[in-house]
Amino acid sequence: MPRPRLLHLIDLHLGFQAERQLESLQRGLKNEFDIEMHQLGSDTSTLRLPQTVALLRRRLNPGSVLIHAFGNRAMTIAAMAFAGPILYTPADESPRSSAKWGRAVNQYRNVHIVCSSGAEQNFYIHGGVHPDRCHLIHPSVDFSRIRKQRDQALRSQFGFTDDDRILLLAGESGTFSGHAEALWAAAILHVLDPHNKVLAWGRGSQTRRLLHFAESQKHVGFFTVAESKLQRSLAFEDLLPVSDLILVTPTGAAPSLPICIAMASGLPIVGTASAIVGEFVEDRHTALLTKSGSPKLLAQRILDLQADAALQWKIGDQARGEAYEYFSMSQQMEKFSELYRQLAHVDQPVMAGI
Repeated sequence: MPRPRLLHLIDLHLGFQAERQLESLQRGLKNEFDIEMHQLGSDTSTLRLPQTVALLRRRLNPGSVLIHAFGNRAMTIAAMAFAGPILYTPADESPRSSAKWGRAVNQYRNVHIVCSSGAEQNFYIHGGVHPDRCHLIHPSVDFSRIRKQRDQALRSQFGFTDDDRILLLAGESGTFSGHAEALWAAAILHVLDPHNKVLAWGRGSQTRRLLHFAESQKHVGFFTVAESKLQRSLAFEDLLPVSDLILVTPTGAAPSLPICIAMASGLPIVGTASAIVGEFVEDRHTALLTKSGSPKLLAQRILDLQADAALQWKIGDQARGEAYEYFSMSQQMEKFSELYRQLAHVDQPVMAGI
């Protein structure tokens, strides 16, 4: 029996979470579906839109049953080129525009949205997308990337000493990451003790803003941008063995994968109690939380955790255990397989001997 055929249509630049989702799907469902990939080029301007749509129509196989579009441009082009069902993974930092466009396109095409958290799902529903077309699938963590042993060599490359306490900003520094608040809280701690330092991955639209803030504080060595410091690409998980604590401070419909990875790391987490954070971690159970919008309170929470070694171990161990239980790739692939077949109206395969 031939495998169902579908197309992954990909924007040129995807965020961290969308890239990992695409990578997992390509690896996890290759034996169940015939998946073709097509990445959009850098020139998909309005003037070239008709040519791009025509090219996609020529690439589509007659038996294609579904397009999974990653990013706004991919979803737009898919809706123009394909009359069948479209699954959409948002990949930008502005969910407002995604929700507005998703609602408009759904009047003419059968477009469904993959949401990585209940908070994101609620955002699209409140934005006018029908609940039946918003599907919640939590991210999966690649546990092979998680290293528990401290990486002293990499700490040295960053210029950190054994006495430094490294506060890692979770994920990309995007519009809804809350990293500005986290950096402000860390600046308070650095004044109290210069061994408190901040490490950021270096990706996301707000990185330059964070650098400007750090430079205005005039604290030498207070803020390190990992990829800029080492002048090479790093996986976010590479920063975990360098760090002592993770700051999880997203606001709004931010990506949830950094929270899942933070939990899987086993490092103690301090965060702000937004809707998306509260969906994944619980105060004094898997993290230490405070209300958002107050860097001073966030700084106090960090001090509280630094002073309680037993609590650090407890919440880190509990968070790691829950991450292994809830964020496995097999669970994510099972849900995507079911959704792909549901949208494409393809029956589940019949197992031999059943």
